[in-house]
Amino acid sequence: MKTIQGENFSEELQKLLEGYIETALNVSRDSAIDLFSDVIDDTPIWFEHEEHAGNTKYNWRATSSAPSQNVLKGTDKSGEQTKDRMESKVNRAFDNKSNPKVYFSNAVPWIWDIEDGHYPSPVKEGSYNSKTGQMEIRSEGGFSKQAPLGMVKKNIVGWVERVESFVRRYAK
Repeated sequence: MKTIQGENFSEELQKLLEGYIETALNVSRDSAIDLFSDVIDDTPIWFEHEEHAGNTKYNWRATSSAPSQNVLKGTDKSGEQTKDRMESKVNRAFDNKSNPKVYFSNAVPWIWDIEDGHYPSPVKEGSYNSKTGQMEIRSEGGFSKQAPLGMVKKNIVGWVERVESFVRRYAK
């Protein structure tokens, strides 16, 4: 604990408060980037050979004014391009130290089916595999086999621990 005394009390107190604010901003920014990256990583790409493989991952967006309602055309199977775009946007939002605000959204129409398991159960027909020309079962119990626990809720569960780890990192 830092002790403040003497003639420069006001200046020292101001510096101390600025340090706490900077730490809070760093913790908030880094824990948001970490959470959003994990959500992107956990988003299914469908199947490698399909034309739209990686489109759901590609549509995760960080915005600062309002959640995005636009669906992007494009794919990102690894998620790296999407994470780079997101991290850049989050960092820019936190440049506004007085009111950093970030929304994280995905506007593809099927995002809640993946997250909440709204696929038919039992599977009626399956999905068409354009490479094999066969129907395939890609869900089980209403959930995607690639993301059986969804992407968002499963990562939010550890939010407190995530934030605490960044607090410990910046408290040094």
